[in-house]
Amino acid sequence: MFYKKRKLQEASALAEVLKEYDIGVDVDQTQSQYTWNSLTPYLIYFATIPLVVSSFSLADKTYIPCSELCVLNSILCGICFVAISDSHDLVTLLALFCNFLAGLPVFLMHFPEIPVVASIVKIISGNFVSLELYSGLRLNIGIPSLCYCLIPVFFIQMAVRKSFTGMYRVAVPHLVCYFWFELITTMYPFATWFGLARATVGYVMLPVLIPLSMFFVVIGGVYVFIKLLSSDLFGKSCDHTAAWMYPCTLTQTKKLFGGKFDKRFSVLKKILMVMFAILAVIPLIFVRFPSDEGAHMDKLTAENFHAVCNADKENMMKCNALKGAKILWQGEITSMAVTGVTNEVSSTLDVFPRFHIKAAAENLWEEIPMR
Repeated sequence: MFYKKRKLQEASALAEVLKEYDIGVDVDQTQSQYTWNSLTPYLIYFATIPLVVSSFSLADKTYIPCSELCVLNSILCGICFVAISDSHDLVTLLALFCNFLAGLPVFLMHFPEIPVVASIVKIISGNFVSLELYSGLRLNIGIPSLCYCLIPVFFIQMAVRKSFTGMYRVAVPHLVCYFWFELITTMYPFATWFGLARATVGYVMLPVLIPLSMFFVVIGGVYVFIKLLSSDLFGKSCDHTAAWMYPCTLTQTKKLFGGKFDKRFSVLKKILMVMFAILAVIPLIFVRFPSDEGAHMDKLTAENFHAVCNADKENMMKCNALKGAKILWQGEITSMAVTGVTNEVSSTLDVFPRFHIKAAAENLWEEIPMR
């Protein structure tokens, strides 16, 4: 719709230029004809509004982000208000102001009871007269209802200016802004203050969060790359790629060195291709499984542990399954001793590529006795 609005302005500007040269172009007729030919998105919008309102009234509001939709409708309503800025005259502003006053009972429904302000709010959003009709139907007359009745009068006043010629060109943009505001009043009663604040901050911070998200994606990519360098899979992939490049290169010897060289070393080439193909597959086949040293059982009491592990030799086999299990025990510590030393050099080497360096370093540390 905004694209059509911009194109309408361009067509109007072109018509004004042609009019200056006495070509006989009617600017109003050009705008009306272009608006009539571009009514498709507006008609789809107007046909969708009743479906949205009816389905919203029947749906369970707990599963609908009413606060987010309310803020989004407010943004779109403000954009539509800016889009019709070329026709911001007194009648337009009065129509929008009356529409705002008509929605005040919805926005001030749960207004706190402040002594002086509450009476003013009651006058603005309350009813002067309430008449009982039939079957529980009541007719409430107040400032909101009177303002609501004045809205069609202002739309008719807009159309009378040009003798109802091209009325849709003036009414359609205002109706779009009007219906967005009506969607706000429909969803506002089911919104919360926390949800509105969350949605407002989220939409306001969206231009900031998008660049920050790109920054975190880059940082995460660098972190993943560093972790990939220190993994066994990266080393196996590099070895596999390097070994696979040899047979791939040997398949192109005819193009690189000519047909005579290819025929002369054809047998050797086939042997090398098979050998390096096998070497390329070996790193993928070899998979190193980590040792399973985790606990296989939950916490045990000391009595249950001794009942199983202090039995005869036949039941001592069951103790192997309890390796690493946590034992609940109460007692007094009489002495302490150091039973292990953390190897910080090994943890530092984890940052670097481990497929060649770490294997050699681990063998070196195994040969050096700990003191």
